[in-house]
Amino acid sequence: MDYKIEKISSNQMKLEVTVSAEEYQASLKKSFEKNREMFQIQGFRKGKAPYEMVKRKFGVEALYEDADNFSLNDSYFKIVEENKIESVDYPQIDITDRSEEEGLKYTAIVDVIPEFVLPEINGMEVPKHDHPFSETDVDNEMEAMREKNSRLLSKADGSAAEKGDHVSIDFDGTVDGVAFDGGASQDFDLELGSGSFIGNFEEQLEGLKVGEEKDVVVTFPEAYGVDELNGKEAIFKVKLNGIKTKELPELNDEFASEVSEFETVEELRGDLHKRMKEDYDKHMEDAARESALTALVEKTDIDVPNALVERQLDNMVKDLVQRLSYQ
Repeated sequence: MDYKIEKISSNQMKLEVTVSAEEYQASLKKSFEKNREMFQIQGFRKGKAPYEMVKRKFGVEALYEDADNFSLNDSYFKIVEENKIESVDYPQIDITDRSEEEGLKYTAIVDVIPEFVLPEINGMEVPKHDHPFSETDVDNEMEAMREKNSRLLSKADGSAAEKGDHVSIDFDGTVDGVAFDGGASQDFDLELGSGSFIGNFEEQLEGLKVGEEKDVVVTFPEAYGVDELNGKEAIFKVKLNGIKTKELPELNDEFASEVSEFETVEELRGDLHKRMKEDYDKHMEDAARESALTALVEKTDIDVPNALVERQLDNMVKDLVQRLSYQ
């Protein structure tokens, strides 16, 4: 095998490769062995016809496709490895000549990691990401722990539903007097103020008592995603079946011992402060590094191969599809 490598741009190389007649003949025989069951010649059992007879009967061209693939794989990857070529995608192959007597000739256009020159970094301005870490951050985390360990208690008889309460409702929705898919449910659990329902649906339930009913009128967003509902006004007949309110545990030593390995609130708070500060410092370090890299990239002229752009676009599409599937 002979080859020549030519750099045609900062991110592309051209390989001109000649696979010898001897090497290509070996690939032809491998192609024959792979496909011999396909060649039926009178007087021979299926797959038992000899190589030379198959060539005379069907022509050596019948073996070219797989022979080309064998030769391309053997030669191309050997060249890439020997010359430490950092390819970023499959090459563009153009077979220029082939024959049993002369071998195989082809060119390969290879996208590679681009070469570039880093700019002068002394004096480069890098945006600083910072917000002071304070005890308020720890307070918020403690409150989140209380929320996580809260319990729901039924409200007293005659109590009205308020924002933050968990209610159980029956509802039946219609648009222009016609029911629609997903517009009805029984004993549906809803936290008022959570924004789970469209518009001000949840706000209109505030003030209701157990057993009471109400017509709730809302309008679907123009881009709701369902043609027959986009921008339409809907009426939901709602019945309130139950109201529960959230009770948060007291922030005391008993709470600390129940939710952690610590015996006191002070110990729990001290551990939270330590871990949150470490996370904060790491976040600030990562943000600074990201800012420095962004500033460096903005000042660097890099001719990015189309293959890398296409690959990134493919990854973005796959990520979007996956996230949408979860929704």
